[in-house]
Amino acid sequence: MSHLIDALSNFKDGTFDEHSHKAFSLHREFYTQYTYIYTKNMEILDNALTPQIKSSLAPIQNKINNFILQVNTNTNNMRFPMNIKSNEEENK
Repeated sequence: MSHLIDALSNFKDGTFDEHSHKAFSLHREFYTQYTYIYTKNMEILDNALTPQIKSSLAPIQNKINNFILQVNTNTNNMRFPMNIKSNEEENK
């Protein structure tokens, strides 16, 4: 997950074309599913507390947020929303 964000972040001239935008959108959707599954599994297997789960996911979330900022700073790029919602937030 983290390595894919690193690979997508290496666009040289600051432009992020439509193909790249779609690739990141798919990755973001995958990440949303991943966080949901990870959270549920941790709750079941380790009986982990929500703060512990969030802290383990924070480094990837920070990379994603930094990447979105990098894309959004170029006015020629299609913009991404800054907030990635989890499945639970979307289903409320």
